[in-house]
Amino acid sequence: LITGSRAPAGVAWTTAGMPECVAKITATQPDRQITDPVTKTADDLDTYVSVVSACSAVSLFAAVAETAGANLNNDTLLAAGQDLGAFDVPGTGGGQVYSADDPSGNPPVYLSRWTEEKKTTVVDDQPVS
Repeated sequence: LITGSRAPAGVAWTTAGMPECVAKITATQPDRQITDPVTKTADDLDTYVSVVSACSAVSLFAAVAETAGANLNNDTLLAAGQDLGAFDVPGTGGGQVYSADDPSGNPPVYLSRWTEEKKTTVVDDQPVS
C-alpha cells in the first residue's frame, strides 16, 4: 500500500516557522508537555500532533489576514489568499505558492508506505512533488 501524505513528523517539526510557533505555545503554556517527534520513543504520547496542526493553521491564517489588511471580510480575505504568493506553512515541508489559479498552495506530497514489519505506514523523508 502506497498513499500520498503530509510531511513526516520529523520534517514537519523542523520546518521554517515551527520552532518559533512552538516557543510561543510553551511561553504561554509553560506546564504543557509537548513531545519532540524527532526524539520520541514508542512509549511517548504524540502530543506534538495538535501543535503542528495549530501552528500550520494559525500561521496561514495570520499571513492571509495580514495581507488582507485592516478591513477583514470575505472579499478581502479571499483576495489576500489568492494573492498571498510564496508562503511556507510551518509543518508542511515548505514550498507553497498561493494564487487564484492554485488556492491550495500546492504543498509538497510525501509518500507513505505500509510496512508489514511495523504494521503501520511509514512516511518518506523526501517529497515526491
